[in-house]
Amino acid sequence: MRTIFKSYGMKSADEIAELEKEAKKQLDETASSQTIYEHIMNDETFEYETEQDNLDKELNGNILCIASIGRWNGRVQGYKICGNNLKEVLGSFGCDEIHVFFDGFNIKSKGYHHDGTNYIEYREIRQDKDIDRLTNMIYSGKKITRNILNYYTKSLGFYIKEIYGW
Repeated sequence: MRTIFKSYGMKSADEIAELEKEAKKQLDETASSQTIYEHIMNDETFEYETEQDNLDKELNGNILCIASIGRWNGRVQGYKICGNNLKEVLGSFGCDEIHVFFDGFNIKSKGYHHDGTNYIEYREIRQDKDIDRLTNMIYSGKKITRNILNYYTKSLGFYIKEIYGW
């Protein structure tokens, strides 16, 4: 798994300690915890904007976001159709904290919000397919096999490998 972007709240304790250590080096060893946090948040904003620039690529088809959504009353299956720019995978979709990553095949994300955790897989919609059948299956909670998913959509992995060389 390769991280594309990970917000502060998704980082491990070790990752946060390393960020704080680096911030102290850049600021001053006596910097307040608030100043250190603000510095880290500024770096995070810069990192997010950098990834938006890296992923600013027009695709042939729109992006389908297939989600397992954590809600106060349990998990539900859902989807969203986004535009055709790869940087849309960085959308938080109502989450306070996000981790967008590439698993070697697909771009996925995990996001926390007040009701729970969302898991999203991003796919490019094939232009020669009627996506309504797939979205109806998702909406009605039917099991989506990898074969069905591959019939209507394709992996964004090609673009990620092209951009990052992974």
